[in-house]
Amino acid sequence: MDALTWHNLLSTPTEKRPPKPAGQPPMRAVDASNHPESVAAWFASQWFTSPLVDGAVDSLMGRISVNSQGLIGAKEILAVDGPYGVGKTSLIFDLSRRLYPGFVAKARPGAVPTWTPIPGVTHDRVPIMWVQLQAFASLKVLYGSILDFLRFPVHGTGGILASRVFRALDRFDVRLLILDDVHKLRESQQASRDIIDALHTLNTNVGERGGTLCLVGSDMTQRTLLHHPQIDSRLKTFHLDPFEITTDDGKRDWQRFLRDVENLCRPFLPDHETGFLYRTLPAYLYARTQGHMQDIQQLLKEGFRRAITAQQSMDRDLLDTVPLSERASRAEALLRTPQRQPTKRKSRTAS
Repeated sequence: MDALTWHNLLSTPTEKRPPKPAGQPPMRAVDASNHPESVAAWFASQWFTSPLVDGAVDSLMGRISVNSQGLIGAKEILAVDGPYGVGKTSLIFDLSRRLYPGFVAKARPGAVPTWTPIPGVTHDRVPIMWVQLQAFASLKVLYGSILDFLRFPVHGTGGILASRVFRALDRFDVRLLILDDVHKLRESQQASRDIIDALHTLNTNVGERGGTLCLVGSDMTQRTLLHHPQIDSRLKTFHLDPFEITTDDGKRDWQRFLRDVENLCRPFLPDHETGFLYRTLPAYLYARTQGHMQDIQQLLKEGFRRAITAQQSMDRDLLDTVPLSERASRAEALLRTPQRQPTKRKSRTAS
């Protein structure tokens, strides 16, 4: 991912309906059987929203707004923590798409926007950065990942890279710096000390423009470097969990989510009754995915593709043929395994 690719993702309008094939009139729901590949590709490109993600995004936007209005300097650091596959990427994308128009008016894909901080000087403008870190990332790798996103040279000593990063953040007017996969940062004694100092300085640098540093990862509460006073004294963590159906609120959220997905796909499945997902299959879909967004999207998008291309019902029999992650398969098998009841040992009585 680099600045141009990220800009194109954020500035490309989301299609509310499948694009029409070349030379054809605008597509209607009844045309799905004539152009199943176009419809399936459109549905696969959709980002599923959920009450869990929407609530976290609203809270994050509120904190980012407060940071933008405060005094210059180090701001509150935001963190998004959650297990693998619960929708952290969807959250980042949704948050960024909602914030981007406020930074870049009338953004269009194809070229990174520009700005003129002083008369006669023009720079590319990258108000939101999404930097994905590598495994066992050191301080130099952290700086190099930021520079690589901005298509800057990544060679040099740690001091040179640091200086280049802070100049680039200012030049490109970065207001939201998202560091993803923070759990991959190296945690030896010296590496942690260096990275803690770097995160503190990054937060101060971005905060001088009213910006926000956002950390994203899994099992972040177990990361030593995030418990250091320089970090956790300013850290606000938002936990993103899978859907749960053990409470009434959880069941309602799950069914509302499935209803929203059904509203997307049902116009192209005219033989399906209202509620074929959120009334008929909620327990089955939860057993298959355990509420993890990554597996939910895989199951429903691939199931829809098979239904629309083969003109079959998107029912349990068809969805049973869609393979999911090893995690989901193991958990499903465990749920479906009958639990043995403990047997009572008969007491022996003396004859």
